[in-house]
Amino acid sequence: MPLAPPSLFMPLVSVIIPAYNAKQYLGETIRSVQGQSLTDLELIVVDDGSKDGTGDWVRETFPAVRCITQPNGGVSSARNKGLTLAQGEFIAFLDADDNWHPDKLRLQMALMQQYPDALLCRTDIVETPFGTPPPALVSDEAAAIPHSLHTTLYESLLNPYFSTSTVMVRRRAIELAGVFDTSLKIAEDVDFYLRVLAHAPRTPKLLGPAVFKRPITGSLGDDSERGYAKLLEVYQRFLAREPLAREQLTPSMQARGFATLWARYAASQRRNGHRRAAMASATKSLRLAGNVLALKVLLLAMLSRS
Repeated sequence: MPLAPPSLFMPLVSVIIPAYNAKQYLGETIRSVQGQSLTDLELIVVDDGSKDGTGDWVRETFPAVRCITQPNGGVSSARNKGLTLAQGEFIAFLDADDNWHPDKLRLQMALMQQYPDALLCRTDIVETPFGTPPPALVSDEAAAIPHSLHTTLYESLLNPYFSTSTVMVRRRAIELAGVFDTSLKIAEDVDFYLRVLAHAPRTPKLLGPAVFKRPITGSLGDDSERGYAKLLEVYQRFLAREPLAREQLTPSMQARGFATLWARYAASQRRNGHRRAAMASATKSLRLAGNVLALKVLLLAMLSRS
């Protein structure tokens, strides 16, 4: 899927918001983009076949926003549609139920300039209920930007939960790694991150809450057994298809990555009352590599046996 060709007046950043039946909270999300201290940007909203009039409402309420309506195809399809329209040198993704701190893009851009070899930059995220003022992000322009840095693919393999609303990528990341996989309904974001990071593992992370997640029951970000099961499939496919990843990840690193996922899967199963399944997953984790979480889940599940 080709990106939009660059134009004479290409913005620095393209912001893509996929939206499905999001009218009740999308206005706050859009205003958080329009209030950014970095103003050299374009905002693209992709209405993914909403039934609540989201697309028409955006076009009427925010005429400066480019809003495209397409037949419902899922969040990956909507993001990919946005990518075909995006003209920015950098691309930032924002879910329709999340908000940004006003300095989010400016500080991320500074980090991307500080690390020119990085293809992906992310931020911290905090959950805030509707109507709660978001916490402040300290951003003294005279001081160094507080951040952490992952330098290896292995670090991201162990903790791939970036949250899409925190992520900014260079345009080149899409050209190298491709777009979101529309066949994945869960973990499509992790699949995308890993493919990008296989090409450039260095990943700066802005410290401090720059993204505010609005808790919505049933949202795609909810922790679930199904999500961990899909993540295991994504990892297997990623390592099978990406020679760049296999060059960077030794067999023991791969085993520890899978062990960590199996342990988290086991913890989710135990939380949901699936004791036998939790014991089986924890055992698989421990057979791959030592894991404190897996051992804890296994012992608690055994002790709770009636």
